[in-house]
Amino acid sequence: MREQQAFTLLQARLVCKQYQHLAGKILLQEPTDFSRIECVAICPFDADEKRTFAYNYLNCGDPHNALEFYKGQHYDILLLARSVSDQSMMVFEELYSYLQHNSIAVAV
Repeated sequence: MREQQAFTLLQARLVCKQYQHLAGKILLQEPTDFSRIECVAICPFDADEKRTFAYNYLNCGDPHNALEFYKGQHYDILLLARSVSDQSMMVFEELYSYLQHNSIAVAV
């Protein structure tokens, strides 16, 4: 199994664009309030900074504004899903993990 590696910003933009079709698809297999992907977005690669990005996105709803705090050079792609019953709650999964869990070929 290939180890996930960080993208440059240019690579992240290309990959993010390539997977925009996932928006609206099922994120979690079991039916929950978080079942549908709301956004496919470029985010920081670091786990703590990913959480900061997700929190920012939850508050502003714009992936570009949510990423403004980040000054690093290592990026990833995140799939975000907001709760249907409580708009103040959100879950996220890395694109690479989602593709692996759903047996989708990685086209990078």
